[in-house]
Amino acid sequence: MAKSLKSANVPGLVAVIAANLFGFLAMQGSLMTLADATHSLADLANQVMPASIAVAVVFVINGLMPADAKARIVFLRWDNPLPGSEAFSRYLHTDPRISVDEIERKYGDLPSNARDQNALWYRMYKAIADEPAVSQVHRAYLFTRDFAAIALMLLVLLGPAAAFQFSDSAAVLSYGGIMSAQLALAIQSARNYGKRFVTTVLAITSSKE
Repeated sequence: MAKSLKSANVPGLVAVIAANLFGFLAMQGSLMTLADATHSLADLANQVMPASIAVAVVFVINGLMPADAKARIVFLRWDNPLPGSEAFSRYLHTDPRISVDEIERKYGDLPSNARDQNALWYRMYKAIADEPAVSQVHRAYLFTRDFAAIALMLLVLLGPAAAFQFSDSAAVLSYGGIMSAQLALAIQSARNYGKRFVTTVLAITSSKE
C-alpha cells in the first residue's frame, strides 16, 4: 500500500523539482526568451546543466532517504520521529471524531512510551489501511513529507549555487527567502497531514465494532 501511494506521488514530486529548476533559471536570468533565440544550444546547455544535475541528485537522494530521516526533517526530533509515536500522548484527545472510551475499551491501558505508541497505532493502521479516508490522508502525508525533504535539499544545493551564479545580491537574497519559505510551508503542511493521518486512523478504529 505505502509503496503504491509513493508511486502515485512521483509525478507530483517531479513537477515540484521541475518548478524549482524553472524558478532557479528564471531568477538566474537564464531562461530562453525571444532575445535568446540566437544563442547556441551548447551555451544554453552550459547554463542549465549545473542546476539540472543538482535537482537530479536531489530526486535520487530523496528516493534513498529512509522514512525516519524525512520524519526528522518534518517533526524536528531525532528519536522516534514518526507521527504515530505521539498517537496517544498528544493526538488522542485533539480530534472530536475519536471516541477515547472506545479506544481504551478495545486496547486497555494505552502506552506512553513513544516506540510503543507507534507500534500500537501502526497495528490499528494496518487493520484499516484500505479505507479511502485513510489512504487519502496517508498519500497526502507522504507527498508533503517528501516535498519537505526535497525542499531542504534544494535549499542546501541551490542556495549556494545562487550565490555564485546570480548577478546581484538582491536576487540571491530573494531566492534564499523564497526557498526558505517553501521549506517552512512544506514542513508545516506535512505536520498537519501527519497529525490528520494519525487521528483519522484513531477515529475510524474507535468507530468500528
